[in-house]
Amino acid sequence: HKEVVKDVDIVLGTDTPADVAAAFAALPQVVEVLSQGDRKTTVRLKSGIQVDLRLVPDEHYASMLHHFTGSKDHNVAMRSRALSRDLHLNEYGLFHGKKGDGDRISTTDESELFGALELAFVPPELREGLGELEAGETDTLPVLLQAVDVRGMLHVHTSASDGSDTVAQMAAAVRQRGYDYVCICDHSKSAGYVFGLKESDFDAQHAEIDALQEDLADFRVLKGIESDILRNGALDYPDAVLAKFDLVIVAIHNTLAMDEVALTARVVKALEHPATNIFAHPTGRLLLEREGYKVNLDEVINAAAANNVALELNTHPARFDLDWRWLRRARDAGCRIAVNTDAHRISDLDSLELGTGIARKGWLTPADVINTMTAEQLLIWAKG
Repeated sequence: HKEVVKDVDIVLGTDTPADVAAAFAALPQVVEVLSQGDRKTTVRLKSGIQVDLRLVPDEHYASMLHHFTGSKDHNVAMRSRALSRDLHLNEYGLFHGKKGDGDRISTTDESELFGALELAFVPPELREGLGELEAGETDTLPVLLQAVDVRGMLHVHTSASDGSDTVAQMAAAVRQRGYDYVCICDHSKSAGYVFGLKESDFDAQHAEIDALQEDLADFRVLKGIESDILRNGALDYPDAVLAKFDLVIVAIHNTLAMDEVALTARVVKALEHPATNIFAHPTGRLLLEREGYKVNLDEVINAAAANNVALELNTHPARFDLDWRWLRRARDAGCRIAVNTDAHRISDLDSLELGTGIARKGWLTPADVINTMTAEQLLIWAKG
């Protein structure tokens, strides 16, 4: 669940490597076989990404999988830990003796590999050399968020602004995926380039939601807005209008080229507004396309925590914003997180599981994420 990868490694335990390699090379996704052997086959997919398939006997599987899952820093820490116990760890196994010249220690899976080094199992997303071994040694690893912990979708757009589907269609799609609630958050009036809603539009949308809700006893449709943060830090609706919503998400979409001090002050002022509940895509980055705007995230995190504002982890694959490295810092500062799809079409809803992986990399637990709450709990939190 790294946000950007350059290739994919697949590890497979098998006693028929030649047959598996041939079947792999013949897959319809493969456009070019770069190399093919009994133990390693490398191909290029239609998407352009390279995939290496490594075929190993069962006794090598756990250590080989671990080797290709963790970062370099994690692997160095694991090998150093092995050496400190007169053991040797490499991709082929865990052995007695610092040079690996002793007997192999049987490890049929990764749990046994970690256990042999006196560690609790470290989830793959945490293997970054950022304190996970210390937590594994002291049994203080977090119980990480899972996709099934998320009860509702909080940042969903419709055809009322720049979405592709109606309120009813989006609500039905979220409900069909097993969630308990959805919050419709179309763009606000300052986002005119995406048909942001004027004050006069809300009565109609809210009436539509109310009518829909009458037929959905087992599902909640909440009224929200993605309100633009103006250049001076104000929100682009008066307080009386903002009070009509169950949830107010704030965001920056324009005038991004301010200096860091001014832009940070602009964001902090918006987070201090009593109506603000969530700060969307906090850095505005687009992966492989645009760097985030210049903002002091430490100040933003502190302001969010002080004002009971959740920071968004936007699960759109082009964003994954807030970055997982900052998610952990936000959590440690007492800040809550909203794991949101920012869906503009029904298919976007399915990015939530990918985003959950990013949340896990940030050491987030269900208690850190606001949309693991029931709809009633969420509404109490939002008005608190």
